[in-house]
Parts: sequence; C-alpha cells; structure tokens
Amino acid sequence: MRPSASNPVGIDLELEKLATLSTGEYVEPPKFFSKTGKRLVTAQRVLSRKKKGSRNRAKARVRVAKLYRKVERQRDDFLHGVSHTLARRFDLVAFDDLNVKGMVQNGRLSKSVTDASWGKLVEYTSYYKASSAGGRVVLVDPGGTTQECANCGLEVGKPL
Repeated sequence: MRPSASNPVGIDLELEKLATLSTGEYVEPPKFFSKTGKRLVTAQRVLSRKKKGSRNRAKARVRVAKLYRKVERQRDDFLHGVSHTLARRFDLVAFDDLNVKGMVQNGRLSKSVTDASWGKLVEYTSYYKASSAGGRVVLVDPGGTTQECANCGLEVGKPL
C-alpha cells in the first residue's frame, strides 16, 4: 500500500448520475433495467397467463429469468469497468456510507436504487479492485456531503 494518498477522490452516489466525483466528473448510469423493461413486462405478462404446472409456463419462466440475468450481467460488466477505472486512477477513494438496504425498502426509490447498484459499485471498488491496485477505499458519513457542489464548493440543496 502507498504511504500517503497523493491522488484522492470523493464520490457522491446519486440517482440521476450514478456517481459524481470530487474532480467535477460524473458517471452516467446506463439504466439497464429500464431499457429491458418493455420486453420484461411482455414476458411476465405471457408467464402470468400460462397454466401452472404446464410445460409452456416453464418455458415462459425461463424466458423471464434470462431477461433478468441479462440485465444483471450488463450491470455487473458496467460496474466492473467503473470500479476498475476508479481503482487505477486514484490512491484513495471515499464513498458515502449510505444505507442502501433501507432505501430499497422505500417503495418510491426501490427500482431506481436497485438499478443504480450503488452497493455493488462500492463492493467491487473496495474489496478487490482498490486493494490489487495498491489503493484504499473509505466510507464517509453522508451527512451534508450531497449539498456541496463538486465544481465550485457552494452549498446547494439537491434532490436525491
């Protein structure tokens, strides 16, 4: 591990942008779940109309599962790329220590929070990407961190 953090970055996790870096850059979330949504709704509707225990229902279930798996794999691939870039570019990465499980329980935020996959981004970056690159990951108390603009430092009220 490097003795001092010569190139640190703070990352604010948001819903509109996946992550806003303290350097002023941001990462746009691809919204994989939303893009596959129409096909997923159709596949689920077809599944719901099949008779329980039938062979056609089993086939429909497999179709729905494949779509969910596709979304998960796309999301994982994207997050692995982002975490790799963060770990290689910065010595010290500081994330908001958010209660993601509590946010998922909120009915209005659950789909967006799940699609953003903040927890996976933090996990991928901290558990093995940063350590293999010789960096560190720190979780910071999120109180008031979103209110400060990354570019100018002004305190601005922002919606989640």
